[in-house]
Amino acid sequence: MATIVANPCLTLAIPRNQVLNPKIVDGELIIRNIDKRFIVNLGVPYYKYIKNCIKRKYTNIELLEKLTLHSYDDRLAEKKSERHIKNCILFNFVERGLKGIEGYLDSLQTVYKQEPMQEYFSKFAIPVIADWPGQFYIHKAIQQKALLDNPNIPEFVMAFLPMIGPLHVSLNARELVFKKNAFLFNNIYKSVFGIRKDLGYEITDRHLPRGFVTSKKPNIFAICDSIHCNTPYDLSNGSVLACGHGYHSYCLQNQQFKCFICLDYLQNEIRKNTDALIKSLTKSLGANLSKEDIEEDKGDDKDPNEIHEISDNVMVERQLEDAKKLFFEINKQIN
Repeated sequence: MATIVANPCLTLAIPRNQVLNPKIVDGELIIRNIDKRFIVNLGVPYYKYIKNCIKRKYTNIELLEKLTLHSYDDRLAEKKSERHIKNCILFNFVERGLKGIEGYLDSLQTVYKQEPMQEYFSKFAIPVIADWPGQFYIHKAIQQKALLDNPNIPEFVMAFLPMIGPLHVSLNARELVFKKNAFLFNNIYKSVFGIRKDLGYEITDRHLPRGFVTSKKPNIFAICDSIHCNTPYDLSNGSVLACGHGYHSYCLQNQQFKCFICLDYLQNEIRKNTDALIKSLTKSLGANLSKEDIEEDKGDDKDPNEIHEISDNVMVERQLEDAKKLFFEINKQIN
């Protein structure tokens, strides 16, 4: 089941004309911003970054919150003033899962057919806050209509603008943090729940600092990784950046305080990812329909281990509560 709700937003309306990006995804625009805004901010030695992070003292509560990947209770408490259903419109309940283009088109059509929305849709577009699969399927339908003029895609899909919500951005970022530090978390997990327990995450070089996934990995025997450095083994006046690459101060200054190795890696990866996304969005629907139907069928299968997983989750929650109490007791004894 899918619930279709419209919530009024007190911002300027989005004009429907020229709302779509004709390039679908502008990889070159992302690359320019990576060069001018992102990579420059990372040209800070690692020790200076850590020094700025540990200037202030944190309370036990703040330290515990930093260990929390995501707390729905805290998120709801922060947004308590915005949690209301005033002026919200409940359009319908859809008796199918949102697992493919057809499912999202049916849901969007339910909104489009509402009489109060007809006049609005004639001039403006409506943002659709969705997770990554939701964004992908709606974007795919839009591009199939806008670029390929697919007759199976209705015209009304052009009145919607999919975008990712801040909750999903937060969840994705926190998941990356967890994966990067999974080895540490796994040791903590074992110390609390037993040596035989395992989080089950496999760590690869993708979870290391960015420099270790580039073609030129940080040199552990030299201080400077610059390809133009004539004295890479001179250990004076050098520093290591957060990415893992090290540079002499004058070499980093000559590079405009940018790690060109990581910049080149990010630019190439952005081009590959944007090209792959555009190719997937503009791919013929016929090749994907059967796959989506299979995914829907799989989604309807019941998991025989569901009851056991729920009971295990309850047990883990209790163990976490006990771990919190133990954490505070130890800190009281130390202080």
